[in-house]
Amino acid sequence: MPAEQDPEIEAEEILKQIFASNLRAYRRERGISQLALANELGLSPAYYGSIERGQRNLQFSTVGRIADSIGVHPFDLLTGHEPPPEDDDE
Repeated sequence: MPAEQDPEIEAEEILKQIFASNLRAYRRERGISQLALANELGLSPAYYGSIERGQRNLQFSTVGRIADSIGVHPFDLLTGHEPPPEDDDE
């Protein structure tokens, strides 16, 4: 019988795959190559490729730099949807 997987690890892997899939889709939609984006971000092509394969745990600052480079909100890379409206009650 297979061992149960830690729910936190499972959720982390799911988020990495969602991020990777959305990043790849947005990059391709914009006609940007992996090499060009890696160079723009100052990352090695191998490291960038591992991001698109969902193999990296990224810092928020890196997520922000990637989002800026492809012209999307960081939220879009995690959900594929527009961010929710700002709360005016603050």
